[in-house]
Amino acid sequence: MVTNHNRKRKFKIYFFNPAFRPSDQERIESSLQKIKKAYREIGIKKINASGRIKQEHLFKQYFDNPKTSQLIRRRVGSSPRQLFKLSKSGNSLYLRGVVALSEGNLVQWANKPPQCFELLEDIVSRGSDAIKDLYTFSEHIKNEEVDLLDIFESSEYCEGNLERSVWIPTSNSESNFYNQTSKWIDALLKKPNGHYIIIEAEMELNYTAIGQALCYEKWFQAHKKIYSTQPAIICQNYKKEFLFVCNKLGITVFCISDNEVKKI
Repeated sequence: MVTNHNRKRKFKIYFFNPAFRPSDQERIESSLQKIKKAYREIGIKKINASGRIKQEHLFKQYFDNPKTSQLIRRRVGSSPRQLFKLSKSGNSLYLRGVVALSEGNLVQWANKPPQCFELLEDIVSRGSDAIKDLYTFSEHIKNEEVDLLDIFESSEYCEGNLERSVWIPTSNSESNFYNQTSKWIDALLKKPNGHYIIIEAEMELNYTAIGQALCYEKWFQAHKKIYSTQPAIICQNYKKEFLFVCNKLGITVFCISDNEVKKI
């Protein structure tokens, strides 16, 4: 995780409610109430996780992306799918009672009772410092795309509200919503005028980055019914032939070099 660009860190605790055991529910609720009262800078969100189909959908929305999977595996020892698997013989997922930590709208730690109790009690005692200490031992994880987004967020071009790792279904079918495939937009910038910039972050400007930027914009439009959009790519290296294609397709390209952002 990158923390050296002087941006205010915003933590949020998700509780997938209700827990299976009433005693677990009571213990988690008590800790969350204490945290809410003592540390206003830490957001708390209770998420209804009743029902098997609902839990499958929530897993896709909050845990089924490579960045979250990598971070949870490093910090907890298991991938989200292994951690929340209902039984060894089946593929069903069980989220009731799970507590997760989010920063920048990306889940970065999660566990279930009773394993989550120790961290909750530590947060009750020390607030955000407990979360920062939890993240410290994983800060060596290199994520170059996150680095690019951090630098972009601190630049003059990031005017508006930037949301990272935005889940988007790849179909607008309402009849089969919970079984849709889905993707994650690297970042979504909502400008003050209501215009949306759909951002793909890649070290190299290439076929993949161009294709993803275009696809994510169309999926976003189909799902949100919002058409005032612009695809964009943040990169560190580019070739003129790919920049030519981006200009023809209406894709904005930002190049980052020596921690400076240039619109090219």
